[in-house]
Amino acid sequence: MFVLVIAGYVLLGIYEFVPLYKEKRWKEFYVNLALYLVSFFMAFMISVNVKVPSPAKPIEEVIYSIFGR
Repeated sequence: MFVLVIAGYVLLGIYEFVPLYKEKRWKEFYVNLALYLVSFFMAFMISVNVKVPSPAKPIEEVIYSIFGR
């Protein structure tokens, strides 16, 4: 399963990053790269059956700390 994840992300990376690199849109390139790496890491961990904790509770706590209950 992890081979499919890697192959999919390689194809997605080529599709997303080559145009940004050629057009020298560095800000967009690095933002996409950061999000891409986080997403790849999570997908890879799930594909090798590592239990990844849900980010829902920390996000909920941040929102409650900003806006109150």
